[in-house]
Amino acid sequence: MKAEIEIPDRKFKMTMSFRRNTDSSLPASHTAELTFILPPDFPSGSVSNVPGILMKSNEQARGTPLAGLAVKVTDGFFLVGLSNVDADRARNVQLLKERSWFDVPLVYANQRRAIIAIEKGAPGERAFNDAFAQWGD
Repeated sequence: MKAEIEIPDRKFKMTMSFRRNTDSSLPASHTAELTFILPPDFPSGSVSNVPGILMKSNEQARGTPLAGLAVKVTDGFFLVGLSNVDADRARNVQLLKERSWFDVPLVYANQRRAIIAIEKGAPGERAFNDAFAQWGD
């Protein structure tokens, strides 16, 4: 499942992909891959950190963090592994199914912070429902 986000005014592009983890060496139930494409002259520099992903019921709501660990793989590419502990996994899946919005907090190279708020919308809701049904979650 993949979402492409673009903020043309800022020349900011982000791709977020969710998948079920099938790599037994990685202790994660699901992974999210986040890729950022920013112009070389982006005012805040590159994305240096993504502390995690939060889910919320509406744009103004306070987000609830998904249990997991985010790591920087390379410049502009981050991997978030969602916890495979049973209670965390059940809570994460419930949040991903029931909440309509994602918050992705960012820290730029100049230490400025931002939050990208993304609404699933009807196509996103269908994509998640289909994926979870296929994954058996």
